[in-house]
Amino acid sequence: MMHHLPDAVDTCLSLAPEDVRAGLLEAVAYARAQMNPMAMISGFREIGKMLGLYAPQVKGVEASADGEVEMNRLNSLSDADLLAVIASGSGGCIECESGPV
Repeated sequence: MMHHLPDAVDTCLSLAPEDVRAGLLEAVAYARAQMNPMAMISGFREIGKMLGLYAPQVKGVEASADGEVEMNRLNSLSDADLLAVIASGSGGCIECESGPV
């Protein structure tokens, strides 16, 4: 059996995200005054979650027609030819660029 809360209590418990954020910032300030770094970190972690800073990041890989041609070329090489490409260190690619992933 569910009990309905009185309207006054229901109104008191309805918080906007700004209210929660302000409360967490106040808690962080108290933790700072008490010189409690773990409580500060915990408060900031919760604020970060609210702001979506811990959301998974989507990473994508683009395939181009040139990449497909190069893959077909590498797939057609014999094992000995592939070993030679590996030994050369260049990868035998038409355009080999390395950069941040």
